[in-house]
Amino acid sequence: MKARLLFSEEKYFGEGKYLANLKVYEVEKNLKFPEGIKAKFVLIDLLTKKPVLLIDNHQPFGFHVHSRLPKDKKHRERNFHSSTIRKLGNIFSTKWRRS
Repeated sequence: MKARLLFSEEKYFGEGKYLANLKVYEVEKNLKFPEGIKAKFVLIDLLTKKPVLLIDNHQPFGFHVHSRLPKDKKHRERNFHSSTIRKLGNIFSTKWRRS
C-alpha cells in the first residue's frame, strides 16, 4: 500500500518567523506504524531554517513530542496520550506558543 495523504496544512506564525507544517498519512500497518497512521507536525524557524518543535509517531515511542529542537534531537516527551489528530493539533498549537 502506498502512503495516502489524509491531511496537509501549512500556516505561518509570529509575523512570518515560523512555519507550521502538519501532515497525516494513512500507511500500511506494520511494526513501525501499527495503527496505520503516520503523522508529522513540525514548527520551523524560518530565520535558521531549523525545526524547533516536532510531534510525530513511530514505534517504539508512539506519539511523542520533540520539544528541545534543534539542540537535542533525541529528547522525546511521551507524557501525553492522544489518539485523535485534532487533539494532537491542539497539543502542537499549545506547545509552539510556549517555544
